[in-house]
Amino acid sequence: MLMCVLPASVMFLLLAGSVAFSGDSPEAVYQKYRAAIQSRNLDELNKYLSSQRREELNEETPEDRQKMIELIAAFMPKSTRIVERQISPDDKKATLKLVGIGGISGKDEVFGKVTMVKEDSEWKINSEEWSNNEP
Repeated sequence: MLMCVLPASVMFLLLAGSVAFSGDSPEAVYQKYRAAIQSRNLDELNKYLSSQRREELNEETPEDRQKMIELIAAFMPKSTRIVERQISPDDKKATLKLVGIGGISGKDEVFGKVTMVKEDSEWKINSEEWSNNEP
């Protein structure tokens, strides 16, 4: 009889865990966003942008959108690491602070801030800023 109770308990914990972790973390979404930019894939990029950012991007012509992603990819830091993550108490906003290597020379230490919003239970990129100056 104990053998029947144990698997049911384990199954409950697994199901409860999958519901709690069904969406990607802010860090995982940011990595997918970076990959979409690096591959210059606008359709993939749109999956990770907030509705506000998608609207702004889609106001441009297809040619201008492609030029924009090329420019962003060219200036995006070549490597990044997340040094801080903040999530609002209501779990609707997140901020990632990053350090990367890039800038004009491609070898400078740069500092980034990514703000995210939760839409339909998924994290979306709302803004990304990079600077040579440490915040």
